[in-house]
Amino acid sequence: MNENGFVTLQIQLFANPMSAPRFENTNAVYFNALKYLNQKDDVDGNKVGIAGYSYGAFASLFAATQWVAQAYGAGLKFAAHAPIYPGSCWMFTQWTKGETTPIRKLPYPADFAKTWTGAPVKIFAAGKDDYDDRDPNACPEFVAAVAPEFRSSFEWLVYPDATHGWNQQSSSFFVRGACKNKGCTNHNVNNPAVSAKNNDDVVRFFLSKLAGK
Repeated sequence: MNENGFVTLQIQLFANPMSAPRFENTNAVYFNALKYLNQKDDVDGNKVGIAGYSYGAFASLFAATQWVAQAYGAGLKFAAHAPIYPGSCWMFTQWTKGETTPIRKLPYPADFAKTWTGAPVKIFAAGKDDYDDRDPNACPEFVAAVAPEFRSSFEWLVYPDATHGWNQQSSSFFVRGACKNKGCTNHNVNNPAVSAKNNDDVVRFFLSKLAGK
């Protein structure tokens, strides 16, 4: 990102993945980061994008909802969103329809995911993500469930042979909410080829949506 002219700020939302905070407890963190970046002379506050892997992908998607942006943004919003292997598209499909899940019931209005800021969102998904029960259609189905007036802001790209955590060390561990809330073992398989392609794809996305505006 730096090599392509972007100023970057990396946020560490937690130190131990096994004790990650609830999603709603981190909303203020990345919107405070947006406020901070808006105060910097070398940053155009109208061209700030947000990207994240896994849990950070949740953050990127939450920030694109109108309710979260209004509740935490104090009039600010991100200009583009790049959630990377969210492994949660099945959940967002339910939230977009106004449904809830026992494991991820949020203290938000039931319709919080029905309205969006309108900023462009591109989801970079793994076709063999155990969180989504290895369903390559999970993220396309989420985008299809978005209300028609917002759907044109959304894109998706599925890497068919990639797993969750494709840029992490290979590992396997049980996740209670994986396999679409059935609970199963998640497999992270390191994939350097997908990692390199995704890096390029994310840069191209931000260049196409933010450069020249």
